Amino acid sequence: MDIKKDVIGIVGGMGSYATLNIFERILNAFDAEKEWERPRIIIDNFCTLPSRSRALLYNEKKDVVINGLANSVKNLIYCGANIIILGSNTAHLFLNDILKITPESGKYIVNIIEKCAEDLSKQNVKEAMLLGTDATVDLGMYETALNARQIAIKLPSAEKQKQVAEFIEIVKQNAITDNAVKKFSGFISDIDTDVIVLGCTELPVLYQKCLKLNKTVFDPIDSVIKYLKEK
Repeated sequence: MDIKKDVIGIVGGMGSYATLNIFERILNAFDAEKEWERPRIIIDNFCTLPSRSRALLYNEKKDVVINGLANSVKNLIYCGANIIILGSNTAHLFLNDILKITPESGKYIVNIIEKCAEDLSKQNVKEAMLLGTDATVDLGMYETALNARQIAIKLPSAEKQKQVAEFIEIVKQNAITDNAVKKFSGFISDIDTDVIVLGCTELPVLYQKCLKLNKTVFDPIDSVIKYLKEK
């Protein structure tokens, strides 16, 4: 990317500590001897937005969520952002609704699901286990992107999905402990699939604290950062 011209906008707060993690990782991705050699980043930490999952699964305050996301995107563009990241996998399920309200944003938003699917395809992955929110897992967002590239997707059992939700909430509440990291490490190790997609931006926060595990793990934010550096 052109450090002098491009401005990254992040629709964040979903949750706040995941947003903080994304911000830090983008900073770390760009080597800089001087502060002005890093990219400009504008963050809307929209933590007061109602639950995206409940909006999708139960139609709860769905219009509030859609309009809030669209307004956040418009505000970031107004402030100068020309590369926009939705800091939530689940939020991408509203992408078509956002584009209806603000069609001009289509040329700015980087679809993190598509970027991750592209990386999986480039590395000839044939099957992957998806970990994410209930809405992300249930509503087939990754399934569409991966199946289009002939990649089979596996989903957790109902019991394991409850555990994933607990891990996500631990990060949202900034309640990470050594015991939580140990449990997450064991959870990942026990998955009977070699390739795992961390389809929720909270999960990398935990994963980065784990010791090296014998799994190939794809993080969509890594794919976006790779894209930014190549761009």
